[in-house]
Amino acid sequence: MLTATDIRVMIGAREVLHGISFTAQPGSVTAIVGPNGSGKSTLLKAMTGDIPFDGTVTLNGENTATMKPWELAAIRAVLPQASRLAFPFSVGEVVGMGLRQGLSGGQTDLVETALARVGLGGFAPRFYQELSGGEQQRAQLARVLVQVWTPCVDGTPRWLFLDEPVASLDIAHQLTVMDIARSYARQGGGVIAVMHDLNLTALYADSVAVIESGHLLAQGAPDAVLTNAVLSRAYGCQLQVNHAPPPHQIFVLPHGARA
Repeated sequence: MLTATDIRVMIGAREVLHGISFTAQPGSVTAIVGPNGSGKSTLLKAMTGDIPFDGTVTLNGENTATMKPWELAAIRAVLPQASRLAFPFSVGEVVGMGLRQGLSGGQTDLVETALARVGLGGFAPRFYQELSGGEQQRAQLARVLVQVWTPCVDGTPRWLFLDEPVASLDIAHQLTVMDIARSYARQGGGVIAVMHDLNLTALYADSVAVIESGHLLAQGAPDAVLTNAVLSRAYGCQLQVNHAPPPHQIFVLPHGARA
């Protein structure tokens, strides 16, 4: 499992994460939600070692601070909010970067397989810069997928860290990406995703962590955490959690403007 204990992050003289303790289980999709500026992406970056932090992060029982970069690359892949390339790489070359970071280096066929998985079959020869923003995001997802292609190796889970993976996508591709995340988890891997869409979160997540002003407000199953009280407090407006007809899937709607 992943365990983050007492995570604190400073930006300049300001503390932006205030001692968050967070867990995620393999075989599950764990979503991190909260308003803009609450610290969701900062928490993800701390857990992946992209920014300095105080506290401890363990992944599969190992302290990530003592692991070598190649050891981390072998068990977890990270999709950032945005990726900028200064040189004209082809889509296939971008996705292939994941092969060089993970354990699948010799499996060059995975590039086209992963592109097809994210709906970009046949895009490998195209220049990455020619793609739309949503297509670039899906190409980057293909890159992280090939890095940790097999969700569980010899009983050891591998992990996907996804920062707003559906932010620039239309609804059909949002569902495609979330289906990929859920399939990865169901095969024994772990998925941690920063999300904005509360309804997609309710539909796909097994566990939800709500972050508000750098604090962990709640974490647990969606129906236990996505409540009127928790969400209204986190987002600063009145929200109403509703239930559709059977199978009683929850969904969230604004219930009134903030006075």
